[in-house]
Amino acid sequence: EVTPQMRTVFEAAEKKIFSELAAYGKTPQNFGVVHTDLRATNLLLDDDGTIKVIDFDDCGPGWYLFDVADSFTFEEMMPNIEDMVRAYIAGYRQVGGVIPDADFALLPAMLLARRLNMVAWMEMRRETEWAKQIRGQFISETLPMAQMYLKDQYLPHMRAQALNGTLSTWAAGRTAA
Repeated sequence: EVTPQMRTVFEAAEKKIFSELAAYGKTPQNFGVVHTDLRATNLLLDDDGTIKVIDFDDCGPGWYLFDVADSFTFEEMMPNIEDMVRAYIAGYRQVGGVIPDADFALLPAMLLARRLNMVAWMEMRRETEWAKQIRGQFISETLPMAQMYLKDQYLPHMRAQALNGTLSTWAAGRTAA
């Protein structure tokens, strides 16, 4: 389902992502062991309300911010994505999350990197029933995301707040979704 036009856009986005990640670098503060699939389907709730994380088969070295992006897999283009990100950041900070505000300016790149990774995963496993069911729609929905990212228009409010150092205020002011 990846047309030549889509491939051109995806490759341009990939090039921009690589450039941003190279500038971001890998430091002990931003890179380490991450789950890489920390989303609702991999969380279990015990009777006492304790949350347990499962599915560690993709666990390994990566950017902490990429782990945040993983949490939004399949939700990246939802109309309320910025509210979801606000809620996540607010909760993340409440439990001691330490990713600096400025780093969150890279979240659009991380979200698209995860999305493109999933496009590749679906293409490589196109014979599976799950991939057959969602691949076409998922890939077509990735195109506008990549186009917005290339114009710095994906998650613009969050990105602006991260860059000007007011992300904590933005995240705390989230609205009920």
